[in-house]
Amino acid sequence: MKTQLTARLLKMLPEALIFRFGERRGDAIQLHFTPNPRFRPATREAQVFRAMQGDLWVDSKQGRLMEISAHLTREVKFGGGLLGHLNAGGQFEVKQTEVAAGYWELTLLNVNMKGKALFFKTISVQQKLHRSDFHQISDDLTLQEAANLLRKQAVVAGSAGHQ
Repeated sequence: MKTQLTARLLKMLPEALIFRFGERRGDAIQLHFTPNPRFRPATREAQVFRAMQGDLWVDSKQGRLMEISAHLTREVKFGGGLLGHLNAGGQFEVKQTEVAAGYWELTLLNVNMKGKALFFKTISVQQKLHRSDFHQISDDLTLQEAANLLRKQAVVAGSAGHQ
């Protein structure tokens, strides 16, 4: 379900936002974005675009979204504020990295949003995810080898948490 919502929201970006070219680093192109005042959101989720600005990085060679970082420039009200709101200043950052030829993975997710729902319930979304150190494994890995590899990783992760 989240994947479908994300796909729908990504499809709205060209209509919801106005883009300006920023810098270029090799195949990576930066696009600055601001809300499109003509955009009329059809869903509550899409209303966020009317208050969002930031930067987007695209791999021009592969046509892949590499990074998006944005913040809310003003409060976003749902149902005129009766259903809730998100406070100005909320921010998020998402990065994807090519971890093997043609294979992209989510490597960073950082969300910090606050607001209220139905007058009383405080909304506070703070999520951090950082993934790195990807390694390609053998194509002919056996189940036993995979289990041993996972055990070894669990021991390393457990000992790192105790330092």
